Amino acid sequence: MPSTPAIDPRPFNETEGFKRAVTVFSQATNIVDLSFTNRSEWTSDPLYEPIKYAVAKMSLKRLTIWNDQGLAEVLRDQPELAELKVGWGCSGLENLENTDIPKLRSLAACLNDAAYLVPGRPIERLELDTPFGSPGFDRALFDRLSLSTKPVVHLSVALHNASEEEGVRVAIRAFARNWPDAETLLINVTGPITGKTILDEIPAFRSIRELAFLDAGLTTAEEIASADPAHDYGFLQQGSSEDWERLFPQLKDLCPTLVKAWYTAYVSYGCCSIREAPLKCQESSRFAQIPEDIIFLIAGYLDETTQASLVRTCRYFHHLLEVSLYRHITPVFPWKYHRSDRLFRTLLDRPDLLPYITIYFGPLLPSIITPPQKRRFLDRFKKWQRLSPTAPKTPPIDERESFKRAVTVFTQATNIVDLNFTDCSTWTSDPLYKPIKLAISKMSLKRLSIWECQGLVEVLRDQPELEELQLGWGCSDLDQLQNTDLPKLRSLSVDLKEAAYLVPGRPVDRLELSVPFRAPDFDIRLFDRLSLSTRSITYISATLSKSWGYEVVQNAIRAFARNCPDTERFLITVIGPITRKTILDEIPAFHSIGEVAFIDARLTTAEELASPNPAHDYGIVQQGTSEDWEQVFSHLKELCPTLVKTWHTPFVSYLCCCGISL
Repeated sequence: MPSTPAIDPRPFNETEGFKRAVTVFSQATNIVDLSFTNRSEWTSDPLYEPIKYAVAKMSLKRLTIWNDQGLAEVLRDQPELAELKVGWGCSGLENLENTDIPKLRSLAACLNDAAYLVPGRPIERLELDTPFGSPGFDRALFDRLSLSTKPVVHLSVALHNASEEEGVRVAIRAFARNWPDAETLLINVTGPITGKTILDEIPAFRSIRELAFLDAGLTTAEEIASADPAHDYGFLQQGSSEDWERLFPQLKDLCPTLVKAWYTAYVSYGCCSIREAPLKCQESSRFAQIPEDIIFLIAGYLDETTQASLVRTCRYFHHLLEVSLYRHITPVFPWKYHRSDRLFRTLLDRPDLLPYITIYFGPLLPSIITPPQKRRFLDRFKKWQRLSPTAPKTPPIDERESFKRAVTVFTQATNIVDLNFTDCSTWTSDPLYKPIKLAISKMSLKRLSIWECQGLVEVLRDQPELEELQLGWGCSDLDQLQNTDLPKLRSLSVDLKEAAYLVPGRPVDRLELSVPFRAPDFDIRLFDRLSLSTRSITYISATLSKSWGYEVVQNAIRAFARNCPDTERFLITVIGPITRKTILDEIPAFHSIGEVAFIDARLTTAEELASPNPAHDYGIVQQGTSEDWEQVFSHLKELCPTLVKTWHTPFVSYLCCCGISL
């Protein structure tokens, strides 16, 4: 059966591709963070040798790579490598010596590769694909993961072939045996798990602080033992959020160190019961011989483009997977906004798909060009471009038709729980927006991301289940919200003024904030309202705007520590200088801090900042080296006993009056 290719079908000049890659990477010798996004197979082909040699000459701190035969040749020359992420089939790792990559602390790999990379190295953070329950699973390889020279404190594990609840129990027990000191445990269950398993096995992690079950359906042993085949596709009754909330306090009683526990619900990627029974011509397909749950599992690991290509290969896959393709709508190329109308036309032609949409990540309004407008635009486009540098680059948009299509789609897509509008539409008092606001009010959302919206209160008042909210700018009337509105709001990404209205009286424990220090209308009293959350805020990510000067950064950190002293993860985007004294004086005020990060930060001294050299204003003063940061972080950990993870990214100025490239 012919299939539609997922890549450009034009011929690819492979030799020329290698030639250009070798030229680039041979000269880009200062790369420290190298992440290859294409899944190239690094074979023994001589064409790859110059690229391997070029990469080996770099002094990397982070490397992401997929299939590579001979990866050991590259890793042997990376004594500074701290983070490594490898795909599958990286052969030759058993030939590595214990003295190779001595500073490796973070590893993301499959079990077979991790078994060679962990022993004898200071691995503290491990992301693992573990094929529990598969015929090829080797427990001896698994036990080698306990041979790290440092305790593994962060563990993220994806379980494959462990859909049976007993397999999940055995997996968690094995994790506790090998990593009893894990402080953060994230388990991708991809299926059911019982409360008894959680309460019996998790307390074996004696230092656990954060726990998460991803793609997990909370259920009981009796339901799993049912003979109903629908259980294999995620249609057994899952525990509600209230069931999880009752379970987690019990677990915290058993685990005194546990601070944060969360989950994401299990969503199956398809089900034969959604459509009619397979056609007889489909039953004869070879693909039909593969168990459907295996096909669903495979489809779950495909991106949208590849999954769409798979759906188009034959009627059997189309029958089985079409609905799953529309469950999560996300843009493959978000910058190609003009293509959004194609999606809306498809949904209007197939209204039967609308009730199955649970996640929508795309524009509020489609970009619609009527045929007469398109013809006139294309006829005059070249002439306009020749005569006027300010000629329009896109044809005019039929705005009224855009609203009509948006209203039709969102009125029927009532099962959306995660709504993220990617366009910066201004929701004004125009009557055209009223039906869209009404449609969104009818949804039972758990996550909402929206830009400027006048009258947002009308939408938020009807969202009692909303847990995450991300707002742009200029969302008015938030002061009219009642304390009973948004009773489950936990995660908030807004500017300071909006946070001052949304945090008080709500269980917000995660806050991403833009703070306009030194702005003319800045009011420090707004900061003090952040302490009025009904839960302790444990995660803060703050961006300081208009904050040049280390005193401003110092005052900001001090204000956060005063209002959110129980913060466990503190990420601050400085966009400028910060002194060692500021860090060591202010951060210890967070008495439960576990992770701290300084982003776009330049480590310096008060004396350097006081220098009259105007170059300081452009970030040209000598920045602290990585060794300076390590010394500061080492001293900070002595002052903060709970601190586990520290990191930074250097400040890079985007402007320099001297013409120096920074």
